[in-house]
Amino acid sequence: MHQKTLSWRVFGLLVALALLSLPVYAARLHMVTGAESLAQSAQPSVAPSPPTAAPVAKVAPVRPAPTSSLRKTYLVRKGDSLPGIARRFGVDVRKLAKTNHLKSVKAVPVGRTLTLPAPVRKPTYTPPAANPSADGFVGTALQYQGVPYRYGGMTSRGIDCSGLVARVLQTYGIRAPHHAASLYHMGTAVAKEDLQSGDLVFFHTTRAPIGHVGVFIGDGQFVHASSGGGRVMVSKLSEKYYARRYVGARRVQ
Repeated sequence: MHQKTLSWRVFGLLVALALLSLPVYAARLHMVTGAESLAQSAQPSVAPSPPTAAPVAKVAPVRPAPTSSLRKTYLVRKGDSLPGIARRFGVDVRKLAKTNHLKSVKAVPVGRTLTLPAPVRKPTYTPPAANPSADGFVGTALQYQGVPYRYGGMTSRGIDCSGLVARVLQTYGIRAPHHAASLYHMGTAVAKEDLQSGDLVFFHTTRAPIGHVGVFIGDGQFVHASSGGGRVMVSKLSEKYYARRYVGARRVQ
């Protein structure tokens, strides 16, 4: 009986020792497992290689044609007039009509596509030697170059042919009518071969005997407000249009 009791005590002691060792074993097991996980996470990750894109063939860009080789056009709309179109694009109305084979500058069909000629370039001008009053007329008239043509106008915002001449004369204290035919009765008549800078030159461009006037600036040129050109500009007396319509000249001093 005493021997059996001792055996049970020994057995119980062994069981107790085993139970006490379980937490230590579990802790060691957890450390080993954590270390392995840490070692695995420490290994460098290799990202997958991106798919290789297929080579793209290079296409040569399409170059536009040079601007100089392209001719500008305009589609005529209701209410348009040929002089108005010429003023808008800075071209000569007679050249515009000729380019498009129009018999008259007054008739322009709606819906027609017009080919625009090259814009009018301002000619260079060197004032010739003349008397002081004539130089004054010429210099004042040339100051209006580029001012838009406006029928009945007499300001820098818009001016017509007789308005330009009247404005020039009034600048020098000469009372002048705003009417081309009336201006033709001022001063004294001058032969074409005797023209001097500052003389007034007149033309028959409308149904009236006198329909246009300008200021002669020498070297066969005159400055005027042109309805066809759409602005105050310099033209040559030798141009076919003006040579055929020249009426005479007057000297006002």
